[in-house]
Amino acid sequence: MRDFVIKDFDKFLQISDSIDSPFKFYQEIGKETYRAWIWLRTAMISWEGVIKEVEIQRLKEHGFCEAEERETRKISLEDLL
Repeated sequence: MRDFVIKDFDKFLQISDSIDSPFKFYQEIGKETYRAWIWLRTAMISWEGVIKEVEIQRLKEHGFCEAEERETRKISLEDLL
């Protein structure tokens, strides 16, 4: 899966508005550092950076909800034997 990271926050929001998807999420990954992403079937579009409460509110206004990304168990070839 490819992740297209948009560097400009305002451009990221503009792109997100053009995508009709319920899979718009954001997550705190450090002190005041957040990651926001839109999950599509074959790719992700994301943004990452330092933001304050005002920008978090803007994410919510553009259809994003807070989520926690977790890694699921990966199947190895040994598991299939």
